[in-house]
Amino acid sequence: MRRFYGVAAIIGLLISLPLNLIQHAEIRRLHRHVAALEAMPGPRENSRNTSVARGAFGAGRAAGQPRGSAGVPAEQMPSGTSAVPEAADTAARQTPAAAGVEEPPPAADRAAPVWQVFSRPSSGQFSPEQIQALTNSIALYPNGVRVVSGTGPEAVREVDPLAANLIHGFGLLGQGSKADAATVFESILAACPLWPYGLYYLSLATGKRSHMEEAAELLHYLETLDRATPETRLYRALAGLFLNDAEALKEWLAVYDVEGASPPQMMLGPLYVPGNLPPATLRRLEAVSWLPLLHTSDAVR
Repeated sequence: MRRFYGVAAIIGLLISLPLNLIQHAEIRRLHRHVAALEAMPGPRENSRNTSVARGAFGAGRAAGQPRGSAGVPAEQMPSGTSAVPEAADTAARQTPAAAGVEEPPPAADRAAPVWQVFSRPSSGQFSPEQIQALTNSIALYPNGVRVVSGTGPEAVREVDPLAANLIHGFGLLGQGSKADAATVFESILAACPLWPYGLYYLSLATGKRSHMEEAAELLHYLETLDRATPETRLYRALAGLFLNDAEALKEWLAVYDVEGASPPQMMLGPLYVPGNLPPATLRRLEAVSWLPLLHTSDAVR
């Protein structure tokens, strides 16, 4: 029996080591991306690029078009290259107040880079397409694999490191290994604070109400900037349920669960609702046939 456990431990180590190395390399790469974003200059005078297309997580798509139906596909993102170029200078970052946007609430201080980027009416050097390329680099690939080149059976595929890290965190959360899941989500948020749903999943892992409150504030702030998407509105509604606030869910259902309307194309991680959710509310959500299976989680405190 001891020999069996020894062999199992060695196999587990061999499996986990490559994943840990991949995660470490990806976190370092994403730190460079975030540094480039934080160094973005404000709008230049007489710049032709005077506005970023609406939709913080769908910049560059046609107005009114769901994020999942457009954008930069995975096959257009070469492996190992930066989704955004390095900034040519280190001009002072423009704050939300300087951009004419209401300052974020104090509880959102940890997500300051998010507000500084999303509050800009113009990105200066960075086009909507480049911003969306960064967004797609943190998209939730269903199986952690993206197409590098080619199509069909001849396509060249590779594991997307961040997607693999996300899937690893989701797996830990689903297994109940919440402390380990929290570590994974913290590492992703530290490397890439532009991930809009990180605080929602971090709260599920830590059980802290403060994290869920920050998640709801961030997603609500995107709404005030008129840059929300079907995904951000759904996650805001789910965060509200953990905070005993069902208004955002009612609004979301009124817009997206309309008889005869086509369902929005969304890219979602596993969706969680509080275990003490009123049965009527749970049944209403489960009646939305195109939503994935809902999971339950403990209340946040």
